[in-house]
Amino acid sequence: MRKNCEEVVRAWERGKECHKASSIWTDGERIMSYGTCILQNVGGRLYLNRTRYSVTTTVHQNALAAYFGDRVIEIDGVPLGTRYLDRYVEDREADEAVA
Repeated sequence: MRKNCEEVVRAWERGKECHKASSIWTDGERIMSYGTCILQNVGGRLYLNRTRYSVTTTVHQNALAAYFGDRVIEIDGVPLGTRYLDRYVEDREADEAVA
């Protein structure tokens, strides 16, 4: 994992802010890549946004997937610029309930 990404993850795990780079940062609750939320704990579950946006965001997503492993639930179809994953988590859960 690249140094900036690693520092952001460590800060997020402690619930602290970290703005080491404009491409990846955390407010202590979410991990953002270029202003789009790519990792968030919602209702005690860890969600990783796997929607493809850019090469750099894909690098961030892959690093987070490797680091957190099976502790994350992957979601996609999240529009660029989305600040919180809650709505997309709710949509996913509703789809699973129907299936």
